[in-house]
Amino acid sequence: MSLPNYVSGPYTCESLTERSAELISHFMVEARRYSDLEARLRRERAYGVYMGWRTLVMDSAAAGVFAADDRRLEELLS
Repeated sequence: MSLPNYVSGPYTCESLTERSAELISHFMVEARRYSDLEARLRRERAYGVYMGWRTLVMDSAAAGVFAADDRRLEELLS
């Protein structure tokens, strides 16, 4: 089975997960500093990072690892 470039190239599932966690945390911290529209924009950016991570990693990660990482990133969104 040949892995997609983003998995076999310079990016691994682990590196994508860690970078996504950093970005989600950053945007959620910023969302707490702002109100109204600015906060909503930051939350939407964080959610976009989460959905992008799921799209990239879902089929290439082991089911157990994906489920654990998915829960961790989802918790960062709340």
